[in-house]
Amino acid sequence: MRKYKHWLKIDGMWNIDITVKAYNNLKDYIEKYPESKITVYNPTDGFMFHKFFCLECHQNYNDIDLDCNSMTSGSLIHLNRFCSSNV
Repeated sequence: MRKYKHWLKIDGMWNIDITVKAYNNLKDYIEKYPESKITVYNPTDGFMFHKFFCLECHQNYNDIDLDCNSMTSGSLIHLNRFCSSNV
């Protein structure tokens, strides 16, 4: 089964309710798909409250069961929207 790598971001400028909802969405995804792996990256410069995640899973961008780039409250920002890479 193919694995895909998705780069995601939780924006440090969101209010606390939206930020918590985004983290909960990510937590729910990992609980639903325990074979997935998340690596957390903190920025070394710029705005230190942003969080970046590398999600490795078996779902490509079009099929990922995670709220990304939908502009709804708690939606994660999918940074490689056009180029989810194979692992």
